[in-house]
Amino acid sequence: MFFLQAALAGYKRFRNRRSWERVWRKPGNNPPWMAETPRPFVLRGFDHGWLVPGMKVLEIGCGRGNTAIWLARCGFKVLGIDVSGHAIRQAREAFPTQEGLAFEIVDICERVSFGATFDVILDTGCLQHLSSDLRAHYRDNILRASHAGSRFVVTLHTIKSSLDARRAEVQALFSPAFKLVHTEEVPPANTEVLRHLNAVFHLIRNEERTK
Repeated sequence: MFFLQAALAGYKRFRNRRSWERVWRKPGNNPPWMAETPRPFVLRGFDHGWLVPGMKVLEIGCGRGNTAIWLARCGFKVLGIDVSGHAIRQAREAFPTQEGLAFEIVDICERVSFGATFDVILDTGCLQHLSSDLRAHYRDNILRASHAGSRFVVTLHTIKSSLDARRAEVQALFSPAFKLVHTEEVPPANTEVLRHLNAVFHLIRNEERTK
């Protein structure tokens, strides 16, 4: 049974990678959900004090790096990761010399060791696409990448799930290691095409990282 489950999970990771490679294969492709600038809730991070220049930031699902480059130019040390090699190649080509910015091809659903922890972890659309049997691997990587006091901000659309249902998903996955401190609903990046709201959850790591 274990080997069957592992094989099924591996197949799902393969399908996920293949799907995102198709999205980013064509340079210049602009999916309707893509934001050219940081989302408003990221910008509000400065006002709320959870984004302070000099912090180390991990962006999961960075795409072509629009948010990562903005943060790096604001004085953050940023690692942008994406499962798509096409996306990472385009990001590296677009921003080859920016200080404090790096891009890596990473499948967050496989065991990952970054060799360091981050003060802030951003996910503006990755978790919502993962099946339940892949989310445990995602969670374990978040735990390895964070330390006590790390901020974790994750968004999930509410097309088929209510805000309360999404909140329950997040709390079930990340409690007790993370404490949920703020929830909000925000419009999508491109309101002319997309109508659904996105649930945004702000969490804080409240215990020492497991070795």
